[in-house]
Amino acid sequence: MNKIEAMKLAISEAQKGFGKVSPNPPVGCVVLSPDGDLISKGYHRHFGGNHAEIEALEKIEEETLKGAQVFISLEPCSYEGKTPSCAKRLAALPIAGVYYGSLDPNPRVNGAGIEILKNAGKRVTHLSECEEDAKSLIEVFSWNVSHNLPFVAGKVGITLDGHLAHSSGKSQWITGEESRKDVHLLRAQYDSVLIGKETLLLDDPSLNSRLSEYRDLENWVIVFDQKGSLLDRIDEFQISKVRDKSKILFVVDEELKHSSSIAFGCPVDSSGFFDIPELLKRIYKKGIYSILVEGGARALSSFVEQKSLHQIYCYIAPIILGGKSGINWMSDVFHTDLGSAMYLENVRHKSFGNDIRISGRTRYK
Repeated sequence: MNKIEAMKLAISEAQKGFGKVSPNPPVGCVVLSPDGDLISKGYHRHFGGNHAEIEALEKIEEETLKGAQVFISLEPCSYEGKTPSCAKRLAALPIAGVYYGSLDPNPRVNGAGIEILKNAGKRVTHLSECEEDAKSLIEVFSWNVSHNLPFVAGKVGITLDGHLAHSSGKSQWITGEESRKDVHLLRAQYDSVLIGKETLLLDDPSLNSRLSEYRDLENWVIVFDQKGSLLDRIDEFQISKVRDKSKILFVVDEELKHSSSIAFGCPVDSSGFFDIPELLKRIYKKGIYSILVEGGARALSSFVEQKSLHQIYCYIAPIILGGKSGINWMSDVFHTDLGSAMYLENVRHKSFGNDIRISGRTRYK
């Protein structure tokens, strides 16, 4: 196994931690012998548990590590927290060197783990060829530590001509089964899923991940319901049947007087939208570090209008609905010209059956 293959395996290992390690980042580790043979691998399994390096090291005897190479998707931690410092543990072992995919964006680390290893005489190498994939693993964590705010992604399934639903409101099913399976994986990667009240009424979704490996995961659900019209009907909906009600928030106008424990007040701006930047500050304080906005058009538009959507996953199905019979997913957004439009960066394409998923980070003017 060469060094690129080893790091790609470490990144693949890290992905197994999605949905289980928040607010920590997912991390993977691979150990190779001096001859390039795989000795061990591991990943950060759950918040508060062993980090990836320790998971990999605990499977092998120390004498096996003489001259070994360690590949880690993220710079090893340098400080003692819920777990001991991985950099210090590695520094004390007879390994020859460490390869890492990305520096840790946490100011408490950010190069300190590398220095510990170098000071112990270990050869440390940044595998820049794998940096983009390594950074994509930790984009939520990076945003959290840089801004002290939740990372927000938007997911939308649309027709080829840009509609997320028929004008009647019916949206099930525009995209195919393979796309829907990928959405279940996405949900597992985010602390919460957000929808508007119309989506709740029309689709009555569960909004959990139904993949077997995430069966026990209870994510948050956030519902935009400005006037609180559905607060007293919560027991009617699937969202309350697959998770504890303590993990459901109905965002309402903060001037609305309501005693419901699931009501979450937020100011409304002059355009009639919730004040999204203020909402994100309040939600972060509740320990919700990432949000997947699934719709509908008004909810998605409110995040774009207020430049608070950081990532987009757009599933495009080979269907043409027609301008007079569909609801455009950005129907409430207006830009004066192309120069003021929102653009995507770090764009990726992936096929799911007949559908195509385009994803990327947003860039606002």
